[in-house]
Amino acid sequence: QENWDYIAETFTGHLLTYFITVTVSPLATDEKGDEAEEFFKSRTKASIARTVKQSIERVRIKAKWVMSTKGEADLGNVLKELAHKH
Repeated sequence: QENWDYIAETFTGHLLTYFITVTVSPLATDEKGDEAEEFFKSRTKASIARTVKQSIERVRIKAKWVMSTKGEADLGNVLKELAHKH
């Protein structure tokens, strides 16, 4: 976050949107989603707005998935079953 100005000036176009995607999308908690949303609130330009929105949406989806799996008694077996179905 502290280097955002440098990053935004150095990377442009596809490189900047790629950077946002690979740094924001892996987050998986609502707290981190809130943090990313707050950070980009005053830093989003039209050229990156969709990427920021989609990346934060991915964080929210993953956060919901993580919360839903916490109730799974045997997540390892569930994942094995899913892997064998494909």
